[in-house]
Amino acid sequence: MTYSVVMHANIAGFAAAGDYPDAFRKDALLSNPDNFRFYATIHIPLIRAIAKISGSYATAFSSLIIPTVFLHLSGFYTLGRTVLKSRYWSVLLAASTLVPVNLKILGLFWGIYPDVLPRIAFQAFLPFLLSLAYFWREKTNFWPWLMVLSGSLVYIHPVSAPGWAFAIWLGLWFFMPHRYLWKNKVSYMAILGAICVATVLPFAVHYIANYAYGDVDNYEQIYEIMRNRFIDGYLEIPNTIKRYFFVITFEIYLFIPSILALITVLKLNGNRKRKEVILLAVWGFGILLFSMLIPLLDHSYAQATESIPIQINLIRGASYFVPLMLMSCLWALVELSSKTAAYRRHIEPI
Repeated sequence: MTYSVVMHANIAGFAAAGDYPDAFRKDALLSNPDNFRFYATIHIPLIRAIAKISGSYATAFSSLIIPTVFLHLSGFYTLGRTVLKSRYWSVLLAASTLVPVNLKILGLFWGIYPDVLPRIAFQAFLPFLLSLAYFWREKTNFWPWLMVLSGSLVYIHPVSAPGWAFAIWLGLWFFMPHRYLWKNKVSYMAILGAICVATVLPFAVHYIANYAYGDVDNYEQIYEIMRNRFIDGYLEIPNTIKRYFFVITFEIYLFIPSILALITVLKLNGNRKRKEVILLAVWGFGILLFSMLIPLLDHSYAQATESIPIQINLIRGASYFVPLMLMSCLWALVELSSKTAAYRRHIEPI
C-alpha cells in the first residue's frame, strides 16, 4: 500500500502544482514543471476539474473509487457475457477480479485498491476493450477502430496500454479471412499496427521529449542511486521474470490450472472453439512477451552502453496475466457445467 499512497500523493501534487504553481516555489519536485511534465495522463486534468467542485485534490482523487468499481464490475460482467455466455458465471468473473492479488514483485498487484491510480482506472476500462476485441474478432472492417481504442488507453495508463495493444493486435492474425493471401495478411497487420502507433505517437513524443534517458557522464553514480531508490527488481529484469513465474505457479497457483483449463475447453469442444481458445492464449502470450522482452532488451542495451534505460515500468504489465488466468479457469468450469447438465438431461428417463 506504500506505493499506492506515494502515487496518490504524487498525482494529486502534480494536479495542484498545475493550478497553483506559485504555491510550490520551494518544493524540490513541483517547483519545476519540467520535473513531471512527462506524466501526461488523463488523471491530471480529471482531478483538476473535480477539485474545482470538491475544493480538495485529495477528495477529488478519492471520489473516483465508486465510478471505477462500477466500471470494473460492469466491464468484467460484459466480458463474461461475451466470452462465457452465462449471467451466473459472468457475475462470478466480475466478483473474482475485484479480489486483490499480490504478485510479490515490484509492488505488483491485481484487483481493486482504495486509491484509484491510473493502473486501477485502466483495468476498469480494459474488459470493455477485450469484449470488443472478442466480439469483433472476425469483423475485419472494425479492426482499425479496435487499434485506435487500444492505443487511446495510453492516455489512461501508459505502462499498461502498449502491452495490451500488442496482444490484441497479435490476436487478430489468427482471425484473418482465409481468402486473404499471405501478403495481404501481412500488409493489413502492418496497417493496423501503424494506426495504433499513430494513436500513441503524440503521447510517445511528449514522453521522450520530457523524460531523461540515454548517455550520462556519471553512469555508475546514477545507476547506484536508481538501485537504491527503486523497488527491488526494476533493474534486475531476468531475476524478476524468474520470480514472477515462481509466484504465479507456486504461490497463487493460477498458471498451471489456467493452462489445463484451456486444454479442457478444447477437449470438450473440439475445433468448435479452437480459435477462441487460441485468442485467449495469444492475449496472455502477447502481454508476457511485451512486458518482459522489451524491458529485458532495453535494460541489457542500457547496461552494455552505460546509459539510462528509456523506461523501467513496462515489466509491470505482467500483472494483467492474472485476469486472463482467472477467466480461463472459469471458462473451463462453464464448459464442464454445460456438458454435465446436457448429460443429465440425456440420461433422464422419459
